Amino acid sequence: AKEASNELRAYVEGRNLVEERTKSVRLEEAAFNLKKAREKLGRMPGLLEDGFVSAEEVSVCRVEAGRAETEHLKAGFNLEVFREYERPMEIARRMNAEAASGSSLAAEKKRLEVEILHAGLAIEEKKSWLADLAEEHGKLREVRGRAVVKSPADGLVTYGDSDEGWGRDEELKVGAAVWGDEVLITIPDLSEMKALIKVPENRVYMLRLGLAARVEVSCGGRKTVEGRVEKIAELADVRGDDAREFDVEIVFDSAGLDLKPRLTATIEIPLGSASGVLFVPEHAVRKEAGTSRVTVSSGGILASVEVRTGMTGGGFVEIREGLSEGDLVFMGPEEAQEGAEDAGR
Repeated sequence: AKEASNELRAYVEGRNLVEERTKSVRLEEAAFNLKKAREKLGRMPGLLEDGFVSAEEVSVCRVEAGRAETEHLKAGFNLEVFREYERPMEIARRMNAEAASGSSLAAEKKRLEVEILHAGLAIEEKKSWLADLAEEHGKLREVRGRAVVKSPADGLVTYGDSDEGWGRDEELKVGAAVWGDEVLITIPDLSEMKALIKVPENRVYMLRLGLAARVEVSCGGRKTVEGRVEKIAELADVRGDDAREFDVEIVFDSAGLDLKPRLTATIEIPLGSASGVLFVPEHAVRKEAGTSRVTVSSGGILASVEVRTGMTGGGFVEIREGLSEGDLVFMGPEEAQEGAEDAGR
């Protein structure tokens, strides 16, 4: 009897208070979550109208709000059951530990009634969840029926947005993730195309927007069309050898050429012209201490001559001062040119 009295006192003065507080906190958490879910659901119609969310996301939000409401009801019910049934029954059970079997039978009946109430609540929750899933499934079937894309015009279909970059990082395939407002396929306008070239940092300053260019393409025979510089990148790309290159876009009229995207082309951008000039092969000129020098042969003797250069292109360099027409330019090994420079000194 003393042991039963001690257990009753411990339960009344301690454990039942802790259990009641725990269930009260769960009810407060469920009420807070329900408030947040309802606020989120209340914002959904405006977001849907503005195009920030999809109808499917609104449905998911509605399901979450329903689930939060169910959790709130369940937490409240658990607290009420504890106060009205479980705690009184537990106290009665401990007070009547040595009572007749009839009292034990009544307590067991109450306990079973509580279990039945819990089971009924769980069944209603599952029914609500299944109804939400059925509604979502119906909407997905409707969306799937609209998944067939019909082209408004004849043309070549390509992945992604043809105006954004030069390719897609991830291949489109069944099951791939896509996002709202993402361009999945494009029918590009092939009447006007662009060519992308890499220009070294020491040459890009020579270019400007609108500069004329010649584009040579292979399309059942080599053809040359006129184009222009449309875009020059602001930032350079760094290659593996630490060299800097700038992306330059050349736009050209491709009507009648029957071209396809991502073909190769040869680009020429004339930067200037001159006639009646003296020129030598580009690799015959070397840079030394901020000067340009050429090795010439005179009477069988090699000598290093300082020259002033002009325009460069096509593998040749214009010589404005330092050489005369008819001079023999030496284009031998570098060691021989160094020996010639020493002899010139």
